[in-house]
Amino acid sequence: MRRHLKKLDARSRFELMRGKYKGPVDVLVRLGEPPTKQHREALQSVRCEITATIGPVVSITIDSTQLRELADLPFVRSIEMARPLFPESR
Repeated sequence: MRRHLKKLDARSRFELMRGKYKGPVDVLVRLGEPPTKQHREALQSVRCEITATIGPVVSITIDSTQLRELADLPFVRSIEMARPLFPESR
């Protein structure tokens, strides 16, 4: 298994290897701590668009071809592709 794929959750890794993701994707990135200015600059250097931040979790949009560079950032702990949410049924 490629080193950069180890930071992706199992479902995202499987779907990525099957070619499901092409072009821009929404991703949740877990960091070791809330992002600093240096973390934000490093994320932007791999062409991430930061859309939200809650504590150590950052929501971004990134081209799927840049996932390796994202995973190579030392402060990135895990990466999870965003999934659609559905309302709960009663």
